[in-house]
Amino acid sequence: MVCRKTYSSPNDKAYVFLRKQLMLQYSHHWVVDNLPVIVCLQQDNQRRYCTSSVPLGCFGDSNDVAGTICASQPTEYKWASRWDYILDTMPESKIQWISILNSVVLVLFLSALVATILLRTLRRDIARYSQLESSSEVQEESGWKLVHGDVFRPPAWGMLLCVLLGSGSQLFLMVLVTLFFACLGFLSPANRGSLMTCALAMYACSGILAGYVSARMYKFIGGLRWKANVFLTATVCPGMVFVVFFILNLALWIMGSASATPFGTIVALLALWLCVSLPLCFVGALFGFRKHVSLPPFLSHRSHNHLSTLEEDP
Repeated sequence: MVCRKTYSSPNDKAYVFLRKQLMLQYSHHWVVDNLPVIVCLQQDNQRRYCTSSVPLGCFGDSNDVAGTICASQPTEYKWASRWDYILDTMPESKIQWISILNSVVLVLFLSALVATILLRTLRRDIARYSQLESSSEVQEESGWKLVHGDVFRPPAWGMLLCVLLGSGSQLFLMVLVTLFFACLGFLSPANRGSLMTCALAMYACSGILAGYVSARMYKFIGGLRWKANVFLTATVCPGMVFVVFFILNLALWIMGSASATPFGTIVALLALWLCVSLPLCFVGALFGFRKHVSLPPFLSHRSHNHLSTLEEDP
């Protein structure tokens, strides 16, 4: 037994609330010495099932004998291998190599099938184009030739496209670097919160890539409102995520939940965003706009309803 608390009346509000939680079999997670506390139960097939969800408590009879007896046996493990017994006893932590191999084979098979279909279609179109070029008659362009002169035209929502490309490249770099450090063992599970801290720090530092990619693409499509492009790249996606996070956290504050993020942490996140990510995004955009962009020498003069013209200064 970890702790004991006595209530004066069975009608006590706290007692009724705790009793309801016990009847609903609530559980919680404990962390002792940077190790999660696990509970192992013996199943009918003589196998142990271990989980990190610790029962909130249990009822006792008039003799103060608990209905559920939890016993633990002392174990001796080295400090370097203190996670081994937890990973070995939790079935969901084991790598399912058969499922991974099955998924890889399925992806390779489908990729080969799609590549074969595209290759046959491309060969047929190339053969038809060769016959048309050798013929003296003027033939109307069809197939792939309809779009080869229009692929470099600016889209209708060019600003939004550049903003999303910049934010996507920022997220990609954050995930790549975080996984790299995690694979090297720098982000140990014993250090709680290290993975999230590394991800947020890398997201803020990779703002320079977001500004560069967005500015380079915006200049390529002929955009002229570069200030709006940089500002939207640095604020649209992070701002939407922050608003959703703040609303959810506000609900946790109102409910008095212990999992609510403290106000000081929110201020630190805002400072990291406005003082690190935003300036780096402007620096990356400066390099992106300074770099020379070579446009294709040929553009089709057809008018399409779904293609827009270049943006002009107001």
